Amino acid sequence: MRGVAPQAFMATAACAADVAASGALIALGRPRALVRTMLAASLRGVVAQLLCKRVDKPGRTAVHEIMFATPAVAAIIREGATQKLYDVITGGKNEGMQFM
Repeated sequence: MRGVAPQAFMATAACAADVAASGALIALGRPRALVRTMLAASLRGVVAQLLCKRVDKPGRTAVHEIMFATPAVAAIIREGATQKLYDVITGGKNEGMQFM
C-alpha cells in the first residue's frame, strides 16, 4: 500500500460511515488522528451498495448509499465522530446524497 495515492484506495463496505471509520485499517503504523486527517483531505465520495431480497416478487434489488465529501463530512472524519455522518447524509439530499 505504500506509495499509493490516498485517492486510489478503494474499499468494500456496507455503508459510507464504514468507509469513513475504516481509516484505522490503512493506518500502516501512523497515528489514527493523522490517518483521519489524510482521509478527510483526500476523500471525494463514497458509494455503497447492498443487494436486498425483494418483498413484492422473487429476486433482489440494489440499495445504494451515496455520500460526497463536503466540508462537514471532512470535519466529522477528522474528529472521528463518524456516527454523525448519517445526519449529514440524510440532510444532504439536495446535494445528491442518499441514505440506504
